Amino acid sequence: MSEQLTVQALEALAKAQEVRSKRAHDKRLIKLGRKDPTLIVSSPAWWWENAQVLELLIAVDKVGRSKAMKWLLHANVPSNRKLKSLTSRQRRALVVLLDREAQRRDRVRMAMAA
Repeated sequence: MSEQLTVQALEALAKAQEVRSKRAHDKRLIKLGRKDPTLIVSSPAWWWENAQVLELLIAVDKVGRSKAMKWLLHANVPSNRKLKSLTSRQRRALVVLLDREAQRRDRVRMAMAA
């Protein structure tokens, strides 16, 4: 038995690294407000399909684990649910919650600017 990685294993490692890189990039954009997380919830790209919903929610600015868990409870989504396995009702509920959070942040920004 050889300790060398097979071609298939190397390809899997490369794909996993690509998924991690793309998700990290998206999370940075979400945190900065340059990417809308509702688009990812509505129709996740292939690199988001196997991600947990909680991971995406925590990427939103000013949303921590506690708030994300409350949103999941409100939307009736298990904390370990993958994005690809959300029902349409769960997707709509999460989109509404994310939109409300975005509106709240906009109101706070406008109040601070005034």
